Amino acid sequence: MMNVVVTTMGNIRDPSNKKEFTLKDVLTQLKNPETINADFKEYRELLSTYEKKDERTVAAKNNLPCISFSGTYHDKVVNDNFAQSSGIFLVDIDNVDPISTKEKLAKLPHTIFAFTSPSETGVKAGIRVDPTLITCDQDFKKVYQCIEDWLASLSITIDSACKDVRRLCFISHDPDMYINYEAEPIDYNALQAQFKQDSPFPSRSVASDNPSTLVPTGGYTQAYCDKAVQNEISAIRSAQEGHRNNQLNKSAFTLFALAEHSGLINMKLLQAELIVAGTDMGLPDDEVKSAIQSAEKSRFKSTRQPPTPYSTVTQIESVQPSITPQNKTFVSLNQFSLNGKSKEMKEKMLNDVFVLGNVALRGQITAFYASHGTGKTLLTLKMLIDSITAGAIKGEDVFYLNCDDNQRGIITKLELAEKHGFHLLADNHQGFKSSMMSKILQNVIASDNANGTIIILDTLKKFTDLMNKRDSSEFMKTLRSFVSHGGTAIVLAHVNKNRQDNGKLSYAGTTDVADDSDCYYVIDIVDDGKESSTKTVIFENRKNRGDVTDLVSYSFLASSEVDFLTKLNSVKAIGEEESAQQKLYKDRMAGLERFEEVHPAIRSIIASGVHTKGEIIKQARDETGESRRNIEQCLKYCTGKPNTPCNYWQKKQGDKNTQMYYLHTGYRPIGR
Repeated sequence: MMNVVVTTMGNIRDPSNKKEFTLKDVLTQLKNPETINADFKEYRELLSTYEKKDERTVAAKNNLPCISFSGTYHDKVVNDNFAQSSGIFLVDIDNVDPISTKEKLAKLPHTIFAFTSPSETGVKAGIRVDPTLITCDQDFKKVYQCIEDWLASLSITIDSACKDVRRLCFISHDPDMYINYEAEPIDYNALQAQFKQDSPFPSRSVASDNPSTLVPTGGYTQAYCDKAVQNEISAIRSAQEGHRNNQLNKSAFTLFALAEHSGLINMKLLQAELIVAGTDMGLPDDEVKSAIQSAEKSRFKSTRQPPTPYSTVTQIESVQPSITPQNKTFVSLNQFSLNGKSKEMKEKMLNDVFVLGNVALRGQITAFYASHGTGKTLLTLKMLIDSITAGAIKGEDVFYLNCDDNQRGIITKLELAEKHGFHLLADNHQGFKSSMMSKILQNVIASDNANGTIIILDTLKKFTDLMNKRDSSEFMKTLRSFVSHGGTAIVLAHVNKNRQDNGKLSYAGTTDVADDSDCYYVIDIVDDGKESSTKTVIFENRKNRGDVTDLVSYSFLASSEVDFLTKLNSVKAIGEEESAQQKLYKDRMAGLERFEEVHPAIRSIIASGVHTKGEIIKQARDETGESRRNIEQCLKYCTGKPNTPCNYWQKKQGDKNTQMYYLHTGYRPIGR
């Protein structure tokens, strides 16, 4: 394999700027430190300084040389010019640990090479295939489906963008890359027999909800229709600049014809898929809609038949939150009026049913903010299981998206899901990726499957960039649309590391999640359990649109030696009155942190027999070096009735209105 020929390009924008090298030459250059490309060095430097999606980082990446490991091309490096296969099938594996993934691939006899991606968040790998299998782009797509299913069975999820034969790979640098020039070709026929060519995601099929039980007159099968849709959507996504609009129109025309003749395709969902594919490849929203509308008109004009009831793009827009009506043909607000829909909307409206404890209601977006190690996942699962056991909700309606966990944690929670009947999804398992969530929700909405569905996102940062206002705002719009169609969303997120001046925690990221949620809580630790071995946390409501509780506390075993299931079974709810006392104690103690050096000094001074305000302040300043203002604030903060958190002393009036301070006798604050 070392002498097979592959193609390189100066950058991704110029398919005519190409050169051909042997595989050995290319891999040697990617592996050796002496041959690191200067542009690649700049990209890695920008990547370490800025985010992956930053404009500067993206621009530097697009300037990198790239490689088509598939083989050689006539003239420009485009799919239609494919000349000869190298016998290498390139796969992208994103958002994984590169070291363990390379080790896993190295155990396969068919892996030629595996190296870390340019962003160091994934792996690029070459799988050996029989070069006679691939003579064109369509051949490549057939092999792709087979390899995708095979690797999925090994818990390796490959990027769906690998479907076109020219699949370009940016150069990288990995001195520890795996190489095996003696790799064996896959047995395509055996794999094809093992993994059928049906759509791997039947739940996302655009099949009609109520297909006829009779065989369609055209002789089409559901598997054929699903595959046709998949191929055309792939063709749209891989279209080259200058041909994108034409490809979208052509594919839409083809699929509308298939939908009409087969009777097996849901037109509403098909159009949603087309819109998402069109916008994903960079076309403006109005251009996407125009191309699809043109295909519809041409199709139905050519057959002299009217459109089906779901054949207008404007009807889909109401359930596509990322697409806003910009077409100038929208001249009246009447077309958006909801009048006449009240009965339908009322049927979808959900009663106030608690989904989790008494903190999250069905039909709302609820956010839980907490620091790492507080127990937000543990408590969320405990409340979820309790609700399912009590019959308040059905496990089959719940989808817990566990996207911030290790393998052991995923298995533990999967066993809980299987026991209690709810669904568990994890990043890079069964073809799911957290980055797909917005599009999945849009399809769920478009297919009218949102009503009654409960999703729990753990944690939210895996689904959107919470530090990017545009990204988080768009994601919350999608969640709002999901909820407005009858869904329920519960999101887990983090707080800032540093507390506010008043000692309270604040949510991390932009304000969009808190602003757009119906309800949100901040979870704080009252007792870390280091002495008591039992951790106590309190949920404090900061926003609500329903009869949720203001405060609730939970306790559970805190020892690191206790396994997750034991901790789960140890969770106990604490009464409202005690929760209120704990909150008071927590807030008071958090506020006292401002005076952590001052209040012990003042207590010592008062205990020595000094009671007048002026003398206390003078001695405290001498001992601590703190300002007069800070000492006065501490005196005021810690003054009050006994047996109240942080009230260490009381104030009395002395001769000539002198302010006198005395320590409380046997002071012991509530909570200690």
